[in-house]
Amino acid sequence: MESSKWISPDRRCIITDISTIASDGDKDAEFYILHSIALDPRKLAVVSDSLKESSFFWYEPHAAIYKAILALSSENLPIDSKSLQMSLEAMGRWEQIGYIIPQLYDQMVGQNAYAGYSLESAVKSVEKKFRRRTMMNQFYQWYLALMRATVDPEDVETDMYKFLTEYNGRFSQVFYPADEAVRTATPKLETMLQRLNNGGVCGLQTGLASLDELLGGLTDDDLHIIGARPSMGKTAMLVRILINLSLKEHRMIGVFSIEMSLQQILLRTAAGHGRINLHSIRTGKADEKETERLWQSLSELSMGKFCIDATPGIDIDTLRQRARRMHYEYGIQALLIDYVGKITCRNRLNRREEVGLIVRELKDLARELHIPVIALSQLNRANETRADKRPGLADLRESGDIEQEASTVVFIHRPEQYGITHFDDGHETECLAELIVAKNREGLTGRTRVRWIPEFATFANPVLTDGRTVLHDPDGYSEPGRHTEHVRYSGSDKYTEEAPF
Repeated sequence: MESSKWISPDRRCIITDISTIASDGDKDAEFYILHSIALDPRKLAVVSDSLKESSFFWYEPHAAIYKAILALSSENLPIDSKSLQMSLEAMGRWEQIGYIIPQLYDQMVGQNAYAGYSLESAVKSVEKKFRRRTMMNQFYQWYLALMRATVDPEDVETDMYKFLTEYNGRFSQVFYPADEAVRTATPKLETMLQRLNNGGVCGLQTGLASLDELLGGLTDDDLHIIGARPSMGKTAMLVRILINLSLKEHRMIGVFSIEMSLQQILLRTAAGHGRINLHSIRTGKADEKETERLWQSLSELSMGKFCIDATPGIDIDTLRQRARRMHYEYGIQALLIDYVGKITCRNRLNRREEVGLIVRELKDLARELHIPVIALSQLNRANETRADKRPGLADLRESGDIEQEASTVVFIHRPEQYGITHFDDGHETECLAELIVAKNREGLTGRTRVRWIPEFATFANPVLTDGRTVLHDPDGYSEPGRHTEHVRYSGSDKYTEEAPF
């Protein structure tokens, strides 16, 4: 058998000498840092931003002295030789390492032996060595665990993604000077402005023009929540977004279908995309023409840019790990999740705490991958007991953290489900849905109406008609005889206009 590049022919690890890890340090750079702080304690502010704890120091006596310095700083005590002596005595270390302190305050030491160092270069050297030791040690532990078969490989993989995420965050830049901040943000701003100049919106488009206008699109780094009671069309909305982003805008999309199986979500997507009567397919009443359209739609889906994970009851740690894999391997530009209530948590918490943890993890995931995360959420029954059936933020089930963490919250409301035949303005509710933007951190809140097409289980933009002649149908769903107006609300202002699409 041909040997792996990671394993020698006699099946032993390439890392044969663990002392490689233990000896990887820069003792001189560590001393120069301590020497610089001793002579000018103000320099601790610069050092501690990168070297946050004593474990960054390789030479143990240096680590103990740095720990004493940090302790003095945290208590707002002077960092001088007398204070250091008292701190080291309290730690029980003065007798062993006290001899180093006079050297730190010797002006000639820095001018002679360490003349080639600057504080910046010394800090970078110590940080780099610490990162090397950390990674070598962690990967060596994973290697040993896998070789001894004491852990499940999937658990190691989960730990790897978690470790690398925390590791990258630990060393990422915390703040930016003004010029660097502008330079760092410019590429994203240029992309946003290009979308606006092309007649689009800041974020990715849902395909429902009036909703995109209110939201400003699905923006990167944000958690977007779509909430509704059962049978209002939450999954249909997710499928509508998937079809628009993947098949029309040709963007790679990640999907977690926790509520539905792979076959179910693909059938829903194929029906929405191919304008196929979903009920006919499910009941075996589809004619030959519809069956052909179904296969044609599935064929087009096979060329789409999306990847689906349909694991039932997935926990939030595994979801984050697999989302990262989707991002690294496929370059996903958005993540769709159906739905929050089906995600589990490994920690033993009550359900309210679990949901709070889950939505915070999803928000962090959006920030980490720099993509929009769109998640569905179930609502409680409170709105059904009110005269006005429209849902509100208080109706989000199980946790107020959903409202707090989400950048946008959109509710789907179909009045005809409650036997309501007319909207407040007198328009019929049949085959219409009201989308309520209840929270929008970056823009307007308000309400807009879209078409609900039950036979295809999908949403569509409004249609302008003149009698039985369709004047403009942007989605291609022809419904002669229906005249739909686009109603928008912004604050207390209300106005009606013909749909401008």
